[in-house]
Amino acid sequence: MRRLTTLLAAASFLLPCALRAEGLLDLLGQNPNKKPITEEFYAGDPLSKEKVALLSLDGVILSQKLPLGGTMDIVETLRMQLAYAAKDADLKGILLEIDSPGGGITASEILHRAMADTKTKGKKIVALMEDLAASGGYFVAAAADRIYAHPSTITGSIGVIIKSVNVEGLYGKIGLQDVTIKSSNTPLKDMLSSTRPMTEEEKKIMQGLIDQMYDLFVGTVSKDRNLPMEKVRKLADGRVYTSSEAKAAGLIDEIGFRDDALTGLYKLCGLKKEPKIVRYRKTFNLQDLFSPGIGGLAPHQMLEQVLTGAAAAPRFMYLWQP
Repeated sequence: MRRLTTLLAAASFLLPCALRAEGLLDLLGQNPNKKPITEEFYAGDPLSKEKVALLSLDGVILSQKLPLGGTMDIVETLRMQLAYAAKDADLKGILLEIDSPGGGITASEILHRAMADTKTKGKKIVALMEDLAASGGYFVAAAADRIYAHPSTITGSIGVIIKSVNVEGLYGKIGLQDVTIKSSNTPLKDMLSSTRPMTEEEKKIMQGLIDQMYDLFVGTVSKDRNLPMEKVRKLADGRVYTSSEAKAAGLIDEIGFRDDALTGLYKLCGLKKEPKIVRYRKTFNLQDLFSPGIGGLAPHQMLEQVLTGAAAAPRFMYLWQP
């Protein structure tokens, strides 16, 4: 009897401790037993076993590292949602709503690959362009089975851009001088320096890199949209298109609204009646306090980039940047 009493007392003490530990792991995002994605009913028939998911891609497509580890931004969140959808046997298709000017080349490619992988699991994907789906936003949409756009959508801007600012003249006016020391055999180490003009050799090298990435963009659109390479090259001069222009060029399939895109998705999935429409929500943890905020950066990240000069660091982009 005494042993039973001791065991019960120990259990009454350890159980709350375990629950607290479990809760702490949840908050830190380190609990292996907790799903990172939560499914929520949104619309349609709540009793239907067949489902479609409504996902979103909003803002500049960039990955931001977090102090506590991981990359909880729009890229990683959407990638996780697509992976979650791919494993759901009851989920037949996905409507991805896009409102983005594009972003980083690698980040755009990650999402394009994630969509392609999800399609290999038998899920149909329809992209619906909202106000803007340009450059990297269009690159991601191209992976869908069909593309819809609102009547007022702006899309296109197929191309690659990298930008740098030359402040050499300003430095001279305010009495600042850049001091850069490079290793002996690396004269090209500071290409795109903001404190000196580019050399012709540097321009040639950078143009070669950009052209290779441009070829990747054009080739992807040609394959995904089943368009001849030369036609895509003519379309891919960096300009943006209205939805009617994009449809005439073969860059999109239909012009309409969400209900039109959902009807098209149901048809693709072979659904005879309205399914359950779900949304995914990322499970909250402490990392979310450090997640990207205004402009894609959390306050501590903006301060860090200002102090280190990282905000001015050039990068290759699939981005519409007027």
